[in-house]
Amino acid sequence: MMESTGNHAILYITGGVGGAAIIGIASYFIARAMKGSLKIIIPKKNVSSGEPIDGRVTVKAKKAIDVDRMYIRLVGERQIRRRNRSGDGTSTSWVEFYRDEADIMMDEHLQAGFSGTYEFSMDAPTVPKLQDQIQAVTDKVADNINNDFAKSIVKGIGKLAETGSRLNSGRKRWKVISRLETKGVDLSASQKIHVSLKTIA
Repeated sequence: MMESTGNHAILYITGGVGGAAIIGIASYFIARAMKGSLKIIIPKKNVSSGEPIDGRVTVKAKKAIDVDRMYIRLVGERQIRRRNRSGDGTSTSWVEFYRDEADIMMDEHLQAGFSGTYEFSMDAPTVPKLQDQIQAVTDKVADNINNDFAKSIVKGIGKLAETGSRLNSGRKRWKVISRLETKGVDLSASQKIHVSLKTIA
């Protein structure tokens, strides 16, 4: 009898936690929908290195919004495969390896009922640009390390990362994100695109 009561208690607790999570998620989306919306349109979703990624983002405010920042961001992620510790298979994860962004507006007040469309353009990255970005990160880390041996290891990792980028191996995925940062719930939207990485002199 005691065991049955304990099982019921566990079910009640689990159900309560699950219900609270569902309510929290629903409340977030309701709050965002009541505030307004963002929409991204990118006519050409397949580009190669050096080509422009052109598009437009439309923001609609259902209520007055004080915009801290609104930006467009291009994000590249690489799929990483790792062997499980048990050795009986592999697991996969996605790791960000590229990011570029541009501001659309800063410190603006949007009246309730506001609707505006903003055009944007950013170049698809080249392999050298990726290598420069990776090297800049490893240089920054190495500069903050006092031990010469540890610093050389970090530099070596950077060189290996450059080699990986040069070979252009592994699955990658790209997306353009727009986010309007404000007090409370932010507005956001994204579009998937495909970038063919090439080395351009």
